[in-house]
Amino acid sequence: MSEELLNHKHIEQNGDIIEMHIWKVPGSNHHKHIKDRIIPYEFVDEWKLAEDFADDVDKIKRGVIK
Repeated sequence: MSEELLNHKHIEQNGDIIEMHIWKVPGSNHHKHIKDRIIPYEFVDEWKLAEDFADDVDKIKRGVIK
């Protein structure tokens, strides 16, 4: 059974909405969703996950990830 471990929503001053959801899904490989894509992800720990998430958000803002 799936379990949501974290749900965080932040609204930037310009109105952009940034949401981070962490789920525990038995039988599912680690992955991340960026826009409409599912990308394999090598999970290390919660701290690295949050750091990688912030990096991905920054890349999206700069247009590196489209």
